[in-house]
Amino acid sequence: MFTAPSNTSAAEKKFMSKLEPWEDVIVGGYLCVISISAISLNILVLCTCISNWTRLSRNDRYIVNLAVSDSLMPLSAFPLTIVSSFSHKWIFEDIGCTTYGFLGFYFGLVSITTLAIMALTRYIKICRPDLNLSTTSWSQTLLLFPYLFSLVWSISPLAGWGSYEVEHYGTSCTLQWEGNRTFITLMTFAMCWGFLICWMPYAIVSMWTAYGNGSYIPIRMTLISVLLAKSSTIVNPILYFVLNSKFRPMLIKTFYTEQSKKTTQCDNNCSVNQEVNISTQENDVLTESPQGNPEGNEIGRSSVFPQNESDFPQNSSDKTVDVLL
Repeated sequence: MFTAPSNTSAAEKKFMSKLEPWEDVIVGGYLCVISISAISLNILVLCTCISNWTRLSRNDRYIVNLAVSDSLMPLSAFPLTIVSSFSHKWIFEDIGCTTYGFLGFYFGLVSITTLAIMALTRYIKICRPDLNLSTTSWSQTLLLFPYLFSLVWSISPLAGWGSYEVEHYGTSCTLQWEGNRTFITLMTFAMCWGFLICWMPYAIVSMWTAYGNGSYIPIRMTLISVLLAKSSTIVNPILYFVLNSKFRPMLIKTFYTEQSKKTTQCDNNCSVNQEVNISTQENDVLTESPQGNPEGNEIGRSSVFPQNESDFPQNSSDKTVDVLL
């Protein structure tokens, strides 16, 4: 484990990485891959859904909610921890730690709550068809609910009910789990509403820290649970969109349409270029005189106009030729 120099202040030690430098490089590289993949996949989901908006049912639009939260998290929060990992310490001090903790917690909750609502609507559709949640009012309410619900819980630590602090390994920030147990209990169960395999290790570590001794948790176990939770930003679009039999044809159609537009545009441009080249070549044949050949002009003319009377056609068109001559 990396040890800070003895002359380092307590505040600086808090933000120093507890990992080896090469481990921080791996973490930074991993988060770079996750960020690029998450942003690309979720933007693809958004573009496909928007281009096929009229074909989506109201329940399908929760996929859009999920894509928005899973793209905003890597865009707004991940750069802070990526830079800190490569710097081998948290470089944004307390205000940056609070900001990162709030953003990560907020968008994570939006994603989890959206998953919970998706599960609820599917349950009602199958097991309680007498309840209709597909109306406009219900649909709009359930689309907005994850953002409002998550905002309430994310602001609570800023108001003094809990706090955002640096993680044990030093290059990321999250809720200070060793605090108000009522808040921790409610929050952990809220997170467990919709988490999959990505969130399970994080939920276990959080409960262990809240009700046990957090110092017994290996630092690298905490790190792995956090990295798995962050990878949910790419798992969600793959699981709920790419592998969905309803959305997959829309995705293929979107790609095919864009490719067809590019091919058609290229063909049109190539056709125009060919016509211009042919026209230019014809003009060159009519006007170009080979150098060094005194008879060049005659050769050029003979290729277009007949030189002898016998060369003229002997039919009714002769009258036209006579008039022209």
